[in-house]
Amino acid sequence: MERCLLHITGMHCAACSARVEKVVGRLSGVNQVNVNLLAGKAFIIYDPQIISIENISEAIVKAGFGVADEKEATQPTVKPIYSAKTLLGCVIFSLILAYLSMGGHMLGLPLPLFIDFRIHPAGFALCQLVLTLPVLWLGRRFYLAGYPALFRRAPNMDSLVALGTSAAVLYSLYATVMIISGKTDFVHQLYFETATMIITLVTVGKFLEERAKKQANSALSKLLALAPEQAIIETEQGERLIDSKLLQPGDVVIVKPGARLPVDGKVIEGESSVDESFLTGESLPRDIGVGSLVKGGTVNGAGYFKFQAEQVGGDTVLAQIARLLEEAESQKAPISRLADKVAGVFVPIVLLVALISATLWLLTGQSIDFCLSVFISILVIACPCALGLATPTAITVGMGKGAELGVLIKSGAALEGTAHVDTVMLDKTGTITQGKPALAATIVNEQAGVSRDQVLSWAASMETVSEHPLALAIQSAAAAEQLPVLSLSQRQVLPGRGLQAEIQGHLLFLGNHRLLAEQNVDVSCLSDAVTLWQKKGATVTYLAEAGQVLAAFAIADSLIPGNAEQIAALRRQGYRVWMLTGDNRQTANAIAQAVGVDDVASELLPQDKLKQIENRKDEGNVVAMVGDGINDAPALKKADIGVAIGAGADIAMEAADIILLRQDLSGLNALLQLAAYTMRIIKQNLVWAFCYNIAGIPIAAGLLYIWGGPLLNPMIGAAAMSLSSVTVVSNALRIKRFREKTAAEILAAKKEC
Repeated sequence: MERCLLHITGMHCAACSARVEKVVGRLSGVNQVNVNLLAGKAFIIYDPQIISIENISEAIVKAGFGVADEKEATQPTVKPIYSAKTLLGCVIFSLILAYLSMGGHMLGLPLPLFIDFRIHPAGFALCQLVLTLPVLWLGRRFYLAGYPALFRRAPNMDSLVALGTSAAVLYSLYATVMIISGKTDFVHQLYFETATMIITLVTVGKFLEERAKKQANSALSKLLALAPEQAIIETEQGERLIDSKLLQPGDVVIVKPGARLPVDGKVIEGESSVDESFLTGESLPRDIGVGSLVKGGTVNGAGYFKFQAEQVGGDTVLAQIARLLEEAESQKAPISRLADKVAGVFVPIVLLVALISATLWLLTGQSIDFCLSVFISILVIACPCALGLATPTAITVGMGKGAELGVLIKSGAALEGTAHVDTVMLDKTGTITQGKPALAATIVNEQAGVSRDQVLSWAASMETVSEHPLALAIQSAAAAEQLPVLSLSQRQVLPGRGLQAEIQGHLLFLGNHRLLAEQNVDVSCLSDAVTLWQKKGATVTYLAEAGQVLAAFAIADSLIPGNAEQIAALRRQGYRVWMLTGDNRQTANAIAQAVGVDDVASELLPQDKLKQIENRKDEGNVVAMVGDGINDAPALKKADIGVAIGAGADIAMEAADIILLRQDLSGLNALLQLAAYTMRIIKQNLVWAFCYNIAGIPIAAGLLYIWGGPLLNPMIGAAAMSLSSVTVVSNALRIKRFREKTAAEILAAKKEC
């Protein structure tokens, strides 16, 4: 299966996006399709052996929409459909027409005699027609998109506007003909101003809506803008300024004070400090020197340095984050499915309701203009724009805000799921602790007849090819003391327990207490010293041979600063916090006590972590698993929400639903609060959109008129429809002002409740 992201043009409402999903989803070979109305993009998973991108594009075009080329599809901006010039033209002609049609007989304002409806009714009608034509031309896209969609039996918002205004214009043309023929009573049955005001008001609403959409999509735009367009490279002829897109791995890039780095690489000369706040959320710059890794998009401080480009183009961390965010915005949250289903059938139902309502009023003896007013009002007030924008707008803004806070959310489903989490399970090494342990003590069994240097050399030799943090601690200690690395044979990894190998004729076992128990090795002679180190939070690895323990290595890892406070904040918010680790019970309990975790599961193999998660889920909990290692990947997949630490293994980040760019847990707290806030906004939007349509359609159909109230004017209906869309998008933009609450604020809020 392959993935692609297509930029779809011509979508204006939820019915449009639902139509694209339906058409593409029916194609053989398409596994999944999600259309983001806000971004105008379709995220598609397909089988290239069965169907091609060209075939998918052809189907979209046949459905009445456009597909941008690959270059345009990568642009995060929303193409403007409703220009300021179009809007200004509509407003000017509509206001003149409104003055002409209502200023004389309703407000008593002066009119030229040749267009006074009492003296020259024909001139009055023809002048209105002339003023209407420019507005119809400026709003022609409603007809060019609306009627084809109607003929394809997939009506959308444009279809409703086109039908409503066409009915008003056609009836007005008929009235104009009757006026010219001498039936001047039809002068009060002209609906030209209604048609022009509907087009103008809808255009105003869409113009404001698009401006809000651009703000909603600004996170991705700002992210891509972090990479400078040009870079300075070192050549044999000296410095040379080139386009950043032309950089190749191996190029030497010169970075001057205050400049942004164009790509990722390694410093080869000079020293400075770089601002990595967009990547890590840390406000303090990081000092760098020769050998330091640097990332594209970060900002150099006052120093001057050179670095060798390693990852360029789409391989940079910045490009990967942007791609991940772009794909995430195209993923739908489960809560949006209901709105999409409703929007997909909403327009045909509205058309039917409008026809039935107008017919019933006609049968009760009401005039044609009364029935026409009802028909038009229902069509324009019931456009499902607000319904279609309610969820994706909030999801997009929420993901953008998450990126600002150092949290990459891979999908709308992940953001929604996070809002329901009540249990947080934390891996220990690399999540709670630094994940960079060091050898604190070597405890030698004096009865075994071996020296400290000998056992440390053996252990380091056995761990030579391993990159496990505990193995690296032993290797580093041996290297620091310049102990020899010996050749070995019959090396075998024993998952979850350790390893065995033969060195200089000795069959050795290096691993945890479980491994030694399997080999029937008694470790009681070292138990006092081992227990002392375990109480300090150290992890102990044993070295044994032929039923005898040779030594124990106490390896200590330091806590990540601030994690104890973050865990306390999680507990104050009501989350149940667990710590999962493969360490022994004593070490695990010592770490848990230091950071304030009550629930601990220790001595776990990877499959045991899965069991722990299953147990919590069986209890009815919604579980978020936080980890960083390769061994955490299965647990991250099994949890309801998998959260990976950005500094961890690639496979863990691939398995996770969400990535925290900072190493500490402050990003987790921000994520949980942001998810809850975003879901609150989404629910507000959906309630507004549903209630607006549920209340608006009966009022437009004349419900208030039945009880002696007024009949809804079509122009008021058009204004209300436009206002509803702007309201929903503006409400979603409040997420941009989200501020993470501190632990003290959380506690105060709990006390108030």
